[in-house]
Formats: sequence, structure tokens, C-alpha cells
Amino acid sequence: MKKQSNNNIARKKAKELRCLNIVLKTVPLLHDFYLMNIGTERPDFILTNSKEEKIGVEHFLVDALTDKQNAKSRLIEAEKEKIYAKRHLYKNHPKDMEKDIMHCATNILDGVKKFSYWEFICEFERIVDSHKKNIEAYKAAHKFDKFGFICEITVPMADYNWVVSDSKNSPFHQTIRGIPMTYKMWNKIYALLENGDIDFFIITTIPVDDDKKVYSQCYTINTKRPKLYWNFRFSL
Repeated sequence: MKKQSNNNIARKKAKELRCLNIVLKTVPLLHDFYLMNIGTERPDFILTNSKEEKIGVEHFLVDALTDKQNAKSRLIEAEKEKIYAKRHLYKNHPKDMEKDIMHCATNILDGVKKFSYWEFICEFERIVDSHKKNIEAYKAAHKFDKFGFICEITVPMADYNWVVSDSKNSPFHQTIRGIPMTYKMWNKIYALLENGDIDFFIITTIPVDDDKKVYSQCYTINTKRPKLYWNFRFSL
């Protein structure tokens, strides 16, 4: 049981590192920084650069693929990894491959159909608030020059086609790179920046069907307010 728990922790940390590496490559604010230390407790990562500046980073996942508040993206990723690991066995059992792929695809489609923006935003606010409580402790343990959050959001598709609503129109289709920014999300993020709790809030959107088409957006106190929507859902 302990071995399984250690394996789960290792997989979780590997996913967090994957997200961090994406951010380091795609967010200009952190281009000159590299990983100094993986936090044994909190925060998750400590970055530094040639000037010996130090940045604290806390990562968390907000899963857009949920079913009754159960996160599904990590389960789907695990399914994909198992399919890849068994690829050599499928040569003699092609029907097994078809069955496994269909099961994975069904889980993705199921997540799309059952998506609720209101469940999503409640989870987003809950997770952000839970990490906000620990900010002072993070900062007290280290003398950071900057501190911020990386919010990983998983989505089912890589084409970034959404159905969104704003104050002037009924729901309409819109292609938006990354996750559509809603009023509730922006209010929560901007309050942290305005109060000086954090120096940056990065949202990295990762499609489960193609993790090469990721998108990161960095928000600071100087960021111009993005286009805001009331809510969104996936476009089928």
C-alpha cells in the first residue's frame, strides 16, 4: 500500500513538473529562470536565475473533465499511458486495442457532455482559496523576490472551440486559445494580484487529446483585463 502511495506521489510530481516545463518555455516572465529546488513540502517549486533572484511557485490542478466533482483527466491520462505501454501486445490482439481506445474516448466524451461551468467555477474558487491560506507561510519560509501560482486546467480537445456567453449575446461559438476567462475567474485572480498576495497567476491549458497544443497565459497586476464571459461550455 505504501509503495502504491509513493508511486502516486511520484506520478503527481511528474505531472506538475511537466506543467512547469511548459510554463518555463512559454511564459516570457520566467524565460530566464530555471528550477532550483522541488519543494519537499511547500511551495512546489523554487526557481532562480543568473542574478540569483528567487521565485516561489505553487502548482495546482483544476480539472475541467469532471463527473460529479470527480477529476477525470488524470484517469484518462493513465489510460492513455497504459495503452501506449501495451502497444506491442496489440499486434496479436487488435480488438483489445480497439476496445481500450474506445473506452478512453468514451470517458473523454462523457466528461464533455457532463461538464458544468458552475461546478467548475466552484472548484476553481475552492482550490484558489485553499492555496491562498498558505501564501504567508510560503513566503515566511523563503525570501522570495516573487511568488505566484500556476493553475493547470485540463480540457478534452485541442481545437479550443467553445460555446460562451457574455452580457450582450445568447450563447455563441467562439475559438479561444486556452480557457475562456470569466468574470468570476478574473475577480478571484485580480483580487490576489491587487492585494499583493501573489505577483503572477499563470493558467496553463492542456488538452488531454494532444498535449502538444498547450497554451499558457500569465496575468500580473499590469495585465490589461482580458475579454470576459459569463460562462462557457465545450463545443461538441
